[in-house]
Order: sequence, then structure tokens, then C-alpha cells
Amino acid sequence: MTPSGLEYVRNWLIKANNDIKVAERELNSADPVTDAVCFHCQQAVEKFLKTYLIFHSREVGKTHNVYILLEDCGEIDAEFVEVDLKNINFFGVNVRYPDEFYTPTIDESREYLDIAKKIKSMVEDRLQL
Repeated sequence: MTPSGLEYVRNWLIKANNDIKVAERELNSADPVTDAVCFHCQQAVEKFLKTYLIFHSREVGKTHNVYILLEDCGEIDAEFVEVDLKNINFFGVNVRYPDEFYTPTIDESREYLDIAKKIKSMVEDRLQL
């Protein structure tokens, strides 16, 4: 674990959970902005996976690639590599710019929120903080 210890890990969890809250609120709004929902789902997954790695004193680089992070988590717990993240990485960077214009459907947004919640549950269950 990092020198700042459990407080640092808890702060990562707060940030990850805030991304889940934003995604849920937006998805449940009258006119959801689905690309923003999916962006926050990707951000939550990224932060939860980084939290898990930090807790296990693993080096966490500046990557936003959740597939790499998931693989790194899988080296600690093989159950992580069984999770299908679909195409969630796309929403971390690409969908934020008009060059890769894509508007996810409500159903896709719900699916990505479910994925984020699954990763949340996996990480929080294992950390038991």
C-alpha cells in the first residue's frame, strides 16, 4: 500500500463511488446524456481497479486502459479476468470528442452501469474497509 495508507485507498473509493452516483443520477434523469453516463461508468471502473491495485501495493501508472488494469488485478485474483467489460474503454477518452461521435442507447448505458457496479462490488467485497 502507498505511504498514505488506508485513507488514500478510501479516497479512491469515494471518487469511484461518486462516478457511480453521477452515472445513476444522469441515467435516471428525464433526458439522460448517455455518453456522459458511459464516461462516468468507465471512470468508476478505472478508479475501482486502481484502488484494488493500490491496496495490494501494485504500481498504478497513468493509464486509462481498464483492460490492462483488469489484467493486473487478475494477477492478484483470477476472478477479475472473468469480467467482460464490453467496450467500456471507448468511453474513457474517445467518446468525449466529436471525432469519434457516438451516442450510446439507454440500454447500453444501463449495461455499462451494471458493469461498473459489478466491479465496485468485487473490489469493495475484497477490500472490506
